[in-house]
Amino acid sequence: MTNDDHSPSDDPIAGAFPVPFTADELRADAQSVLLLLTRQLHFIFGRSDRPHLAEQASLLGVQGDADINDPDMTPSALGLRYEHVKTTHLAETMEELYSYAFHGLQDLASADMDSESAAAWCSVVVHDLANSAFVREWGSYRPAGEVEGAVARFMLVCETAQARRILEGHDDNFMDWASPTQHGGLTMRQMALLSGMTEASVRTLSNPKRRNALVTVNDGKNVMVEIGAAKTWLQAKGRYLPIRRTNRDGQIDLAAKRFNDTDDLRWALDQRLQYLLGQDAAAKVRHQLDAIDPQLVDGGDAARPTLRLTAALMADAQAMAGIGVALNLPGELLALRAAEAHARDVLAGLEQQLQRHIKAAATAP
Repeated sequence: MTNDDHSPSDDPIAGAFPVPFTADELRADAQSVLLLLTRQLHFIFGRSDRPHLAEQASLLGVQGDADINDPDMTPSALGLRYEHVKTTHLAETMEELYSYAFHGLQDLASADMDSESAAAWCSVVVHDLANSAFVREWGSYRPAGEVEGAVARFMLVCETAQARRILEGHDDNFMDWASPTQHGGLTMRQMALLSGMTEASVRTLSNPKRRNALVTVNDGKNVMVEIGAAKTWLQAKGRYLPIRRTNRDGQIDLAAKRFNDTDDLRWALDQRLQYLLGQDAAAKVRHQLDAIDPQLVDGGDAARPTLRLTAALMADAQAMAGIGVALNLPGELLALRAAEAHARDVLAGLEQQLQRHIKAAATAP
């Protein structure tokens, strides 16, 4: 057999997609990266006129007056655990991207990963960290590669998730700020990410003389792989991950959760509704909601039904309590949280009016 005559069974990459690191490692990286960002803020917002270490630590959800800016203070030394930071935008987004990139899991309750999403902004932050002089300098105080490694793994998650989005035919993606999605095609770098190989290996396997070679096309100076050809090749190698859609359980801790506004509350209740309508008790939930208002559930999008929560309905304590019971939530507490969210809306509106009048008064002759 010649070097160019490889059957699939002889190919060293045949087999399941190799997950490069575990979710627990990602969570440890999230603690390290968020601690690093907090330390960076110290050199911007740190105060010389009063202590600020406690305020700085509070960003991470920890208490105490330890010197958080001491390079020897690791997350564990500070008492930092993942539960302290898991609800930050960065940690939540990286978990979602990790699940999608390396396991093909897409949470239907999450926002889409398009160019205007939280994923887009988080990927910008990660990209900047990957090219940051601050990261390099701070990393010099730690064991070699510790800080840089966490950032590099974050970047790998972002790039792989972007590649998988393109593979699945999405043309508006969260990392389009870095390189606009090439309609219908993937780069060799992206094929390497999706196959768990090095880019050099992918180029070798695209040699037309090889059996079952990866078919490429030239797009100007770039070598691209069309989506159809990419899927076929990845499937033959056992490296294609079909997307599996999931839905979070929409659990809401009303005793602890404060909503920023009524839109925030609507979003949380819609998640809860979508989960419950996928369970065995769906008929009971729907019956209870219909009893409150037959038009309450908007089923226009069958996959993601929502609640038609008007301002009047959210101000109706009895109706909101009934909705809470239907969604297996404390009814009276939900009614109070709805009133609180409405009050925040009103306060935000008043603040805007005040600012307009203050500016007008300042510019008046």
